[in-house]
Amino acid sequence: MKSQWITYKGKRILHIDLSNFKEDLKAFEVELTASVTTIGQEIYQRPSHSVLVLVDLRNTTMTQAAQKLLMERIKDTREYIQKTAVVGMTGLRRMFLDFFAHLADSETAPFDDPDSAKEWLTKVK
Repeated sequence: MKSQWITYKGKRILHIDLSNFKEDLKAFEVELTASVTTIGQEIYQRPSHSVLVLVDLRNTTMTQAAQKLLMERIKDTREYIQKTAVVGMTGLRRMFLDFFAHLADSETAPFDDPDSAKEWLTKVK
C-alpha cells in the first residue's frame, strides 16, 4: 500500500497516493480500498472537520469508473475532513476537481506537486 499518514510541519496529513496507475482501474481500486479500510479508519477517531487530506492523482486516468470508486469509498468520511489538496489535476483534468470538491465536502484546491499541497494544507489562516 502506497498511502500513509505523514507529518509535515507538525501536522498529520492523510496522504492518499493514487498516482501512477494510468488506466489500471483494478490496481487503483485495490490501493483506494486498502487505504480506506486500514489507515483511513483513524479518520473516524478524529474530531469533525479536523483531518487534512492530500490526494495524489498524478499519472492516473480519472475515468467515470474511477470517479465512482472514489465516491463510494470516501462518502462517509466527509464530516471529518477539514481541507483536501489534490495533486495532478492539470489541464482538462481540473474539471474533475469540482466533482472531487463536492465529494469531499471540504475546502479543496488543486496543486501541481505534493510540496505545495502540503504547504497549503498546513498553512494557518
